[in-house]
Amino acid sequence: MDRFGYYNIFLISADSGHIIYSVSKEVDFATDITHGPFKNTGIADVFRKVMNNGERDCIYLEDFSPYQPSYNAPASFIGSPIYDGDEKIGVLVFQLPIDRINHIMTDGYEWEKVGLGKTGETYLVGSDYLIRNQSRFLVEDFENYIKSLESTNMPNDIISRIESLKSAIGLQPVLTEGTRAALRGATGTQIFTDYRGEEVLSSYRPLELDQVNWVIMSEIDSEEAFSPISVLFRRFAIWFLAIGLVVVTLSVIFARSISKPIRELTQRASDLAQGNLDDIILLDQKDEIGKLAENFEKMRRSLKKLITEFNEMNKNLEQK
Repeated sequence: MDRFGYYNIFLISADSGHIIYSVSKEVDFATDITHGPFKNTGIADVFRKVMNNGERDCIYLEDFSPYQPSYNAPASFIGSPIYDGDEKIGVLVFQLPIDRINHIMTDGYEWEKVGLGKTGETYLVGSDYLIRNQSRFLVEDFENYIKSLESTNMPNDIISRIESLKSAIGLQPVLTEGTRAALRGATGTQIFTDYRGEEVLSSYRPLELDQVNWVIMSEIDSEEAFSPISVLFRRFAIWFLAIGLVVVTLSVIFARSISKPIRELTQRASDLAQGNLDDIILLDQKDEIGKLAENFEKMRRSLKKLITEFNEMNKNLEQK
């Protein structure tokens, strides 16, 4: 039993439904699981399923749920028939504790060490929407975990049971977008509110297990998940602002370097329009503005020459 990690092993009589052998001999020993106080438990369900199946090699697995004889610890049961020749004389049942699965799913409560950060966790949820391994937040900060459950308007009787047992397994409901989608057979990653009322980045998928409908959820608070992006964004923003400041400064300098000669050229053009042909238009520019100034200067000289010649011609006509 220790080698395979079983919590208990039972032999149940096919005729009477009594537990006739139990390794641990808890309060369920020698009781009738078909009509006695434990008729609505997992071990009773497994017994009934095996008895109703006529196959000699049938095996039934019952999902984890709190089992009262084992101090309400979550227990799963596996059962198969025992034959004497062609006669089914009993059912052999193994009780599985949650410990091994819980250890695997919680990484031995070393979430941060395995790379799940401050708020990451991976957990199983059954078809009843109840969690199948321990909540990280219950383990690391029990008081705030209970407060978060109260804030989600969870029924007080469930919160009281979680508080008394110091366990969420089989008690904590997880009715989220992710669990609903996964139990419908979907696989995905999205952001939604988790069982604490916190926004999380979640990846989910159904687990293909015979006779058990479970889904696996892997989640981390959105704030933590995107904090590296936020830091990177802030760095980019700082760089962007710094580069933007440089660009604006250079743009102002460049604009001034362009606007000044343009203003000078505009003034010279205005002088030309008003008949001032004496001021030389000269800009020390090697670009398009400089070329434009040269053309204005040529035009000034041409106009001045034309007007000078016109005046001389007009003077000669008056003398005649």
